Amino acid sequence: MVKRVTDTRWSAHYESVKALHLGIDGIVNALEELCDQNENVDTRGQAHDVSDAFQHVSFLSYLHFWKEVLRESNDAQKYLQQKDFPLEKCAQKMKHLL
Repeated sequence: MVKRVTDTRWSAHYESVKALHLGIDGIVNALEELCDQNENVDTRGQAHDVSDAFQHVSFLSYLHFWKEVLRESNDAQKYLQQKDFPLEKCAQKMKHLL
């Protein structure tokens, strides 16, 4: 039986990664504010470490990669759950996932 279109795990993963991708500048700015001298040493140290990790090229590359992979998975899942979706279109959508 085909499930209804709902927030499944793939949809939730995609939405989380998409939000992170769209909000990365604001997140980095907030982390930099936590690095301020007015914060305690532990907060500054942790904020600095996370800020550095967020700005590292490998993290940004993986973030972009996973956003695209999860977007395609999410789209395929939604298409495949539609009532009376043509079999040819199902096969085409599944090929995009490979």
